[in-house]
Amino acid sequence: KDIEGYINSDLLWKIDPSFAGKVKDLFKNKKILVIYINSPEDVILQRLQKRNLPEEEIESRMADDEAFFQEFREKYDYVIENEPGNLREAVDKIINIIENHSF
Repeated sequence: KDIEGYINSDLLWKIDPSFAGKVKDLFKNKKILVIYINSPEDVILQRLQKRNLPEEEIESRMADDEAFFQEFREKYDYVIENEPGNLREAVDKIINIIENHSF
């Protein structure tokens, strides 16, 4: 319901990846582009370790993230890897996708 008023205009919306498929299913006749931005596994692991989480929780989160990605990957139009130190490259890829994607 949050986006219904905006669906006929350009909108950039950061949402939980699981909702991307739901949005595409809900608005099947609308032009919706889903870009999943991913970080390398080692970067995610380092971020979780910096939070001083128990090892079991880190392992569980890593496994859940991978399972989640595999479950919803067909709902994403593009997957962009956000490599450390290459933010500009990831942003440029996203801009290129948005500018050149045809519906």
